[in-house]
Amino acid sequence: DEHGKESFIFYGGMHHQTTLAEALEATTILGDVWKFDYETETLTMLAPYPPLPWQCDERTGDYPMARTAHAGTIVGDELIIHGGMYFGDEDVHDSSSFSSPSNSYATYKTSSHWKALSDIWVFNLKTLKWRERIQYPQLARSYHSMVGWGNGTVAAFGGFQQDTNIPGE
Repeated sequence: DEHGKESFIFYGGMHHQTTLAEALEATTILGDVWKFDYETETLTMLAPYPPLPWQCDERTGDYPMARTAHAGTIVGDELIIHGGMYFGDEDVHDSSSFSSPSNSYATYKTSSHWKALSDIWVFNLKTLKWRERIQYPQLARSYHSMVGWGNGTVAAFGGFQQDTNIPGE
């Protein structure tokens, strides 16, 4: 942070219960931003989900959809997130589309409830505001990694590619 303290920044993820019945009833995809200060061992919420109106992208009023299995990196004072997945609008209580006892990667490929994301968002750690970063082509990825450089370049690699219309690596 600005005082030279080490901290851990994290965004999004998923909460779910341990049994199939509980998981289908209580899966929550998250979209909040938190900071853990290693020195003081304190957790601070930087942005709730949905974010406060003043934290949304000033150009559009939008903010990132809650997600899991996304990539993220810190570059300077910015958290950058890319891709991942979320539950679609279908009825998540229909257990017929699940092939394993949790809403996890094992069910991702067999469930129409999971939707791939390809967007990139930037959260400024000083102003605490979101901004969408438009980038083409937009590649839907999940369970991947990302690194960034000070000049604004980011590279995403590995993971699972949902876009079948884009060949190659």
